[in-house]
Amino acid sequence: MLCYACYMGETTNQVRDHVVATLIRPARQRREALVRVSVAEVGRALKLRGRNPLICNALRAGKFLAEQHLQIEKIEGPPSGQSSTVVYTYRLEPVAEVTSADRFQQLHGLLRGMFDEDGGGEAFLRREREEFRGLGRKA
Repeated sequence: MLCYACYMGETTNQVRDHVVATLIRPARQRREALVRVSVAEVGRALKLRGRNPLICNALRAGKFLAEQHLQIEKIEGPPSGQSSTVVYTYRLEPVAEVTSADRFQQLHGLLRGMFDEDGGGEAFLRREREEFRGLGRKA
């Protein structure tokens, strides 16, 4: 059985993933500057009846905005901002294209210092070989 907080987090991620896959990513591919997201449409697509506050919070969260490089341009709807009539208009900020060479370069130095506490990489390998061959048996 899942805890309530775990379920809420999972549903929030479903909302964000749906919006990215169906609205944000296609808008970026079409090189659009703005994208509109209707809370009612998201709720219908994901069959989330009565979960409008959850959807609204997921679409306003700083984490979502930062990860997707979005700025809220306009919020239409009631003052509470927690209704199915809420429509968010996001400005799509430019995202630098990441090549496979860039991804590979990001790995450089990732494991640096990993074997320092073992006396360095060579000492670690020597000890592993000895234990494998049975020379380093513990009595």
